[in-house]
Amino acid sequence: MWGLILKDFLTIKWYIVGGFFFGIMTLWFLREPYASPSGLSAIWLLVWFIFARGLFAFDEHGRSEAIVNSLPFLKKEIVTARHLSSMILLAYAFLIMLAWLSILRAIGGYFPYTIPWVFVIATGLIAGSIGTVILFPILFKVDFVKARWITFFVFMFIFIIPLFSTLPKPNVPRQQTSSLMESLRGIPDSLVLAVAILVFGVLMTLSILISTKLYKTREF
Repeated sequence: MWGLILKDFLTIKWYIVGGFFFGIMTLWFLREPYASPSGLSAIWLLVWFIFARGLFAFDEHGRSEAIVNSLPFLKKEIVTARHLSSMILLAYAFLIMLAWLSILRAIGGYFPYTIPWVFVIATGLIAGSIGTVILFPILFKVDFVKARWITFFVFMFIFIIPLFSTLPKPNVPRQQTSSLMESLRGIPDSLVLAVAILVFGVLMTLSILISTKLYKTREF
């Protein structure tokens, strides 16, 4: 299985290296008056989404998926390996966001609010797992060319539209937080993270099960 994960990263190695510059969008989400902790979660997920789609896109472009299916791998192993690759890329996308925050600080920029990291991480994990359980079964069922626009619009609907509905409006004090953040106030950070990790684990497992079932019915 680890060989499949290594294959994924070798297939998109230059994409991963160049993908660091996707994180420059972090600076846009920190500008006033639209700065929002939700924006950081969104940019994290957007960078991850670009990488995750790349896993399927480069597989099809290089026809490596057909080769892998000709080898003695179980469908579940292929699906699980792809999910693990996605999880690693999710962590990498988070590091990219942190790197651009460090660059902003190094050039004399400032944060227009105190970043609630527990909220950012919890939101990213939950939203990322929701996106995975919806998008990955689609990508495993049909080829990427057919699914690419479907997955793109699903992503836009899940993440981008709700994001802009919670962004602070112009002339509204930036200390104002979203209703979700307000509801999390008073809850211990450890409990918030524990629930987010639990939801993440459950949905990722569900995605693997659904994707495997659909992948077994796919013809190459």
